[in-house]
Amino acid sequence: MPRGYTKKATSSCRLPFAKAAVGDIIALVKYKMKRESQPAVTRRSPLLYGSAVLLLRLGLRFLSRTHEEIPSSLFMMQRQGYRFLYVGLHKSLWETSGVQTVLHRNRLTVPYAAMGDNLVHGRFFQAIAKKLGIFLVKRAVGREGLLESAASLKREIQAHLRERIDVLVFPEGTRKNIPQHGRYGTFFTTVFEAALELSQEGEKVLLVPVNVDYSHVREDHEMLGAKERHPRTLHILDSLNMLSHLDDIFVSIGDPIVPGDRQWNRKDLAAHCHRACLDLIKILPINIVAWAIHSLLQKNERDAGSLYREIEANIMALSPFHERFRGFGLSCQGQVLFETVAGKRKEFRLWAEKKPEPLALFKLYRDYIGHLIPVETHPA
Repeated sequence: MPRGYTKKATSSCRLPFAKAAVGDIIALVKYKMKRESQPAVTRRSPLLYGSAVLLLRLGLRFLSRTHEEIPSSLFMMQRQGYRFLYVGLHKSLWETSGVQTVLHRNRLTVPYAAMGDNLVHGRFFQAIAKKLGIFLVKRAVGREGLLESAASLKREIQAHLRERIDVLVFPEGTRKNIPQHGRYGTFFTTVFEAALELSQEGEKVLLVPVNVDYSHVREDHEMLGAKERHPRTLHILDSLNMLSHLDDIFVSIGDPIVPGDRQWNRKDLAAHCHRACLDLIKILPINIVAWAIHSLLQKNERDAGSLYREIEANIMALSPFHERFRGFGLSCQGQVLFETVAGKRKEFRLWAEKKPEPLALFKLYRDYIGHLIPVETHPA
């Protein structure tokens, strides 16, 4: 057989293998570069984390009444190896540690939580926070800062989920939408872009809506205070103090959402998860009573009889959402509901006094259910 023919045949046979080898090398380099660009995940300290869990579990049991609604599908998906990206509305600092404690009590994997770096000051306390399972996100200042913060949050979320660590995020980015604007804020899309990209890469990631409703938001006066431009810095063990001031807490978790289940884009997925969180909101006695008091004070009516009738009218106005009622029913009397709330909150017992701050407080608790109130009774 001619030498030229043999050489040509050998070269053509080796070409596909050479291309495949080069392709593998390129893929490996890209993978390593991608991994190296991800932030390092700080593992929890067994001692610090174990101590915090013990304290929070005790606080949750003895210093509050926590009510939980968790779908059975969550447990099944966890057994199948899915990672959860919890997304929720943000009302209080309690949610960061409180949701984690509820999940731990129900034997679900405890997620790492995202928190603004402005809430934990000093390298020492920030280091402790990281050892407890918190990753800090730089608080944005200006447009460039916002883009930088969003990119950092995306990298953190993806790094943790790739390490098979669940994540808890509040995509509103602040607790102060209701106190300042009277409505819940939209969800930033960065969180959902991160989930979509991971899902497209084949990662088993689910989005899980979560919401917490309070009969007493611990920092309600702080968020309404005109003198404080910024919320008070969070102390590492501040959640214990929060628990001591809370009464009934309702933690609601929705059905998991598969990012790759349909042709989502990040905006549609963010809006869908936002609606899912709104659907989890419960209507509590304090919301009904606060709405009634706020309405009467705007009309300068301060007698008990009018208040009781207003409370009963509010209950009937929200009857289409009666399945969300917690702590009362459709037939509840106005006086009974008012005495239930007033027995726990001094501001409600003294509602008829002419003080400006309680009016803002009543509006705050009304606005937590403002999206459910009929337009004719609650103009935009």
